[in-house]
Amino acid sequence: MWALPRPSGFSCCAIIAVNREFTDSGQFGGMNRNLLPYTTEGWIAHLFSSQAARDGGVIRRQVRDVERYVGRDVFLTEMRRRGYPVLENSGQFIIICNQEPIRRVV
Repeated sequence: MWALPRPSGFSCCAIIAVNREFTDSGQFGGMNRNLLPYTTEGWIAHLFSSQAARDGGVIRRQVRDVERYVGRDVFLTEMRRRGYPVLENSGQFIIICNQEPIRRVV
């Protein structure tokens, strides 16, 4: 069995405790759902910073989250401004990040 080298002065338990603290606080990797980390503009900017959005692909977000962070009206107004079609199904918004025609096949 192998182990990664530890910085001197830190025990394994101390490193685990610090890691848990950051994870529980939502600073690294964890998600603290009680915090609203974004402004409206920041949330929308974060939404469209994903690779799929930048490539003109499809992204989705829970309706609950959209309503919580930016509000349905603000969100839909921004999608109209960008010319992006939005579908709603089963508690999800599906955002098509391009202006190509949509064709239902089944």
